[in-house]
Amino acid sequence: MSEPLINIITRVSRKNYFYRCYKSIHEQNYKNINHICTYPDIETGEFLSTFDNITTVRVPNLKRIEGMYYNYNHHA
Repeated sequence: MSEPLINIITRVSRKNYFYRCYKSIHEQNYKNINHICTYPDIETGEFLSTFDNITTVRVPNLKRIEGMYYNYNHHA
């Protein structure tokens, strides 16, 4: 029987910490994972393009307003 797919979502805002996170996830014994990485800007997206086995999604930073919730349409 195949193992269920596990989605792991990582918000990448500090590139200097990402490598350790990436390494930890991809060195696990469980291999049926989909590692999704969101990032705020083009520079971080270019950095992420150097890594294998991840899906990247650009999600720009939005100014937070207390008490307000955002639903960001990433298909726009």
